Amino acid sequence: MFGADEIAALIIVLLGYAAFLIWSKRRRRRKATSFFVDDNTPLELQQSTLYGSETRISCIKPVALGGIYDQLYQTPANAFILTDTKTRNKPYVYESDLIQLSAYKVILENSIKFNNRHIANYGYMRLVCNGVTHYKKVDLMTEEDVVALYERREALYAGTTEPHKADTPGKCIKCHQLTHCGGVKGYKKRGRKPHNSGHKKSFSGWD
Repeated sequence: MFGADEIAALIIVLLGYAAFLIWSKRRRRRKATSFFVDDNTPLELQQSTLYGSETRISCIKPVALGGIYDQLYQTPANAFILTDTKTRNKPYVYESDLIQLSAYKVILENSIKFNNRHIANYGYMRLVCNGVTHYKKVDLMTEEDVVALYERREALYAGTTEPHKADTPGKCIKCHQLTHCGGVKGYKKRGRKPHNSGHKKSFSGWD
């Protein structure tokens, strides 16, 4: 049996531990709130749980796709929201960003782990520009649109379809189709090493 002094000491220890847990929880909440404010995090993501970060995913059907998503949030309603982080000079969202997030959505929807789980039809681009973070909400493409892009990509590599002209010269620099279409008007090809036109059969590299 414990004596009165021992019981009192045990109660003091338990109360001290409980106080520490409360303090620690409040400290973590303050740090999280401070981060959200500094990061300009949307309220929807603040109220969600970070489900995964920098995780490699892939699928075979409807087509072979692969990549590494940056963040995946789970909302209180058990929906999942994809977020991708980019560092650039200005907070612009490009078509390639939309394609990348949309491909991740298709992969998750066709994986065993996320079978019958709701992936939001929108996502967020987290754009870090000169030390300031901007979040841009974007509507994602349908699975049919992603598959169509994949099939066109394969046809371009196989040479069975004609490439479209780029709207700006910058898009021509690393394009392996440049020798076929000549690039946009005014583009002058600079001396550089031949670009490797080899490619993988999946959309890997969307990281």
